[in-house]
Amino acid sequence: MGLLAFAASARHASAQQEPLHGLQPVDQRVADHGPLSTSLRWVQYGLREPYSFSELYQLPVGQQDYVRRNAGLWAVFPRSLYVSGPEGAVATVPAGTTYYIGGPSEVLPRIADQQAAYVPVGQVLSDRVDQQRLEAELVDQRIPASAIQPNMQMPADPRRSAPARTPVPSQVNDRLIDPDVSARAAWISSMNSLEFVRREDYRRSCLDRVMTSASIGEAPVERSRESTPHDEQSAARDQAASGSSESGSK
Repeated sequence: MGLLAFAASARHASAQQEPLHGLQPVDQRVADHGPLSTSLRWVQYGLREPYSFSELYQLPVGQQDYVRRNAGLWAVFPRSLYVSGPEGAVATVPAGTTYYIGGPSEVLPRIADQQAAYVPVGQVLSDRVDQQRLEAELVDQRIPASAIQPNMQMPADPRRSAPARTPVPSQVNDRLIDPDVSARAAWISSMNSLEFVRREDYRRSCLDRVMTSASIGEAPVERSRESTPHDEQSAARDQAASGSSESGSK
């Protein structure tokens, strides 16, 4: 009695597994990223009918593309595509997806007819490669000199018909003064004209006048121009004359 129940359950399980015949479960988001992606995990979805395109399989025919099923609707594509969502990566419809309707016995032959069998590059048959050489033919398309007319009709434009002229070289002035040298010479000449900087006795006399004016309480007289030796001599004569007049009045 137990053997009969086991045999009946086995036949029922094989009947439920029939829609998955030939489809290999694939570890999603791991083994379907590209041709070099692989996974060592053994994936088993169970014996129920695939629905809502939530399970990923690999086709045993054609180019071994991937497929997602929703009962009798098949979505076949070469590579999976995932987008980020609130619950993580979510599968979406990738480019190049082809849809089929029917069961495995109907859809798999149609996929095999529309897709060529996958053959590695190293196992491509030689008769499928065209080994015929293409002979190159040299064609000279240059225009010979005899075909060029010497008297070509050109528009009467004096700018085009005038002969070429050699440009006259510009004359370079060798007497140009370096701006740095000229600025230094101007600075030296201005320094020589400053009596306060150049003459120590003049500096002392100016400082004495400033100190004398400060002690008396008079503001020093500002000069509108630089003092010269002639101005100093005139100031000395004026001071001597004022001193003699003061002594005579006494």
